[in-house]
This record gives sequence, structure tokens and C-alpha cells, in this order.
Amino acid sequence: MSLLKEILNKIKSSALLKSGLAVTAAKSFVIIGNFLIFFILVRICTPTDFGTWILYTSIIVIFEVANNSFVSNAIIKYYNDYRGELSGKFIYNAFAFSLFLTLVISLLLFVSIYFINLIYNSSYLNELLWYGPLILLCSGLINVLNCIEQGNLRFYGQLISSILKSGIFIIYLFYLFLTKSSYDLHHFVIVNIIAGFLSLLLVFFTTKKYFRLTMKYDFIIIKKIAKYGFFTFGIEVIGQISGNIGQLISGALLSPAAVGIINVATRVLQFIEIPLQSVSSVLMPQGVITLKEKGIDGIKILYEKSSALIVVVMLPILILFFVFSDQVIYLIAGENFGQASILLKIIIFYSLFKPFGRNAGVILNAIGKTRINFFMILIPTAINLIFNYYLIKQLGVRVNAFKFDLKF
Repeated sequence: MSLLKEILNKIKSSALLKSGLAVTAAKSFVIIGNFLIFFILVRICTPTDFGTWILYTSIIVIFEVANNSFVSNAIIKYYNDYRGELSGKFIYNAFAFSLFLTLVISLLLFVSIYFINLIYNSSYLNELLWYGPLILLCSGLINVLNCIEQGNLRFYGQLISSILKSGIFIIYLFYLFLTKSSYDLHHFVIVNIIAGFLSLLLVFFTTKKYFRLTMKYDFIIIKKIAKYGFFTFGIEVIGQISGNIGQLISGALLSPAAVGIINVATRVLQFIEIPLQSVSSVLMPQGVITLKEKGIDGIKILYEKSSALIVVVMLPILILFFVFSDQVIYLIAGENFGQASILLKIIIFYSLFKPFGRNAGVILNAIGKTRINFFMILIPTAINLIFNYYLIKQLGVRVNAFKFDLKF
């Protein structure tokens, strides 16, 4: 009992520990929520509809990451430079740039729909993508609010928005599953939009105490955000594309059902993303502060400790998944996705290297070396794209597991 009390006191006295727990809770809920969504979807949807939904979410997430990543790290990095009376002006310009960027990304999405139709030849998929700008608007504004909160080393907005956005969709799917009602993928998108707007309202009321707006345009602030954000934008978007290359190419060359098989294998390993994403979220603002206070030597120690921590947490889970891959696939997806077992084993192997690359990228962003990080991701992604295209075309869906996962 005394040990428990000591742990609680240590958490209460450490802002970093409290923030880390909030981020871990948020990331855990997102990943567990996504898993529950997947678990229900494979049981209520046909393989083709399930594959179409995965293609839709994969494409939308790429545009969503493009929209959010351009400003998120830049806001966290420069927020502390505009404290006090200047914070209102910085926040106003950050919001203005974010809204402008959402408009540009939405226009790019509309243009892309034509080319997506040529690649996938799916009118159903195209119809779903037209809802995209509403998704981008909600997530973009939530992202700015969360970044302002993170600049204060608080992360509760992430937790709140994660619970609400995922929770509403899970409840809706659970209702369909229990009542055996018919479904429509259009309704899935609409429910997600409603959940996004409700999350935005709730996050606004919980984070508004951190800012006041000074409605004054400042080109210098916009330039700082845009210049820093360009490379982090490229890093995040390329990383997202790299992570979904197999699914996107399989959907184009094979069928939506093939996308479902790949997604089943990769979905299992989302649980290891909990420590990865949690540490990454805390590492960025902590890295900025550590660089100022302790210099590069402090950054090195921070990188080593954070990477070691993730490996220690991940290893037992990966070993269990590797040994019982057949049973795990059968348990979560049923007998229709048995091919995913071999994919899972190979993905587990290269997942051991993820913490080192992921944390290296975050640290490079924190110390302002975004250009180096950009090319560290661009080159392996290009190799992945080439090999996935030609090998999937010749050998089918199983080859997706053998992709050259060199990226950070």
C-alpha cells in the first residue's frame, strides 16, 4: 500500500509523468478503439466493403496527416517563444494558417478523386471521399488546440478528443452488430463527422484557458510555421504513405478484399503503437526543452532512455504474437483471413527496429534537423514503393510482408 502511495505521489509531483500518462491513455484508447472498430467491421461487412472502407480511411488519413503535420510540430516548437502578451498574436496566426491549409488540402483532395477513380475504378469509394473536407476541418482545428495545450506540457485534450471520436463510432457499430441492422458506408462517414464536431466543441472548452486571440496578421509567424512545417509535413505524409503502400497498391492491382487481408495482419500490431506514439508525443516538446537546458548531450541521453524503454515494453508482446500468430489471427478476424498469419510473423520481425527510427525522427524534428529527417524517410519510401508495386503485381498479397521497411 505504501509503495502504491509513493508511486501516486511521484506521478502527482512530476508534470512529465502526468503528461506521459495522459498521452498513453489517449493513444491507448485510440488504438484499442480502432481495434474494436476493426473487430466489429470484419463481422458485419462483406470482405469487399471492408476493403473499400480500409482504402477510404487510408486515403483520408494521408490527407489528414498532411493537413495536421504541417502546423503541429511548428506550433509546439515556437509556442514558447511567444509567451505572455505575444501569445494571442501567435495563436491567431496559427489558426489562420491552419484554416488556409485545410482549404488547400481539401482542394487537392477534390482533384485527387479523379485520379483515385482511375486507379481503383470504384464509384462507392469516390462518393465517400467527397465528405473529406469536413473531416479535415474538424481534425485540423482539434490539432491546433491540442498543440497549444502540448506547448504547456499538458495533454488532456488528446485524451478527451480520442475518447469521444472513437467512442461514438464504436457505439454506432456495436448497435448495428447487436441488432443485425443493414449498414451503409456513407453512414459510417457521417457518424465520424458528427463525432469530430462534438470532439472539437469539447476540446475547445477544455483548452480555451491557455489562449486569447489577438487578431493581428504577422507574416514572420506565418513564415516560421510554414518553413519549419514544410519538412515535417513531408516526413509525416511520406511516412503515412510508406506505412500504407501495401494496402494501396494491393487495392489497385488486386482487389479490396486483398486490402482486408493485409489490414488484418497490420492491425494486430497496432498495440505496439501505444508505447511508440505515447513516447513520441511527449518526446517532441521534451526534446525542445532539453535542447535549451542541457544541449546535445542531454538530447543523446533522452534518445537512449526513450528507445530502451519502448523496446523493453514491446518485446514480450511481440514474442507472444510471433509464437501464436495463427491463433491470434483466427481469434480477431475468423477463418476467412488465415493468410494474414505469415504476414504477421514477418511484420513482427522488423517491428523490433521501429523504436530507434521513430525516436530518431522525433529528436531530429525537436532540434530543428527536419531536412535530414525528411530524406531519411523519403529514400526508403521510394524503395518500398518500387518493390511493392512490382512484387505485388507478380506474386500477390503475401509479398507485402517482405517489403523493404527501411524507413524511420
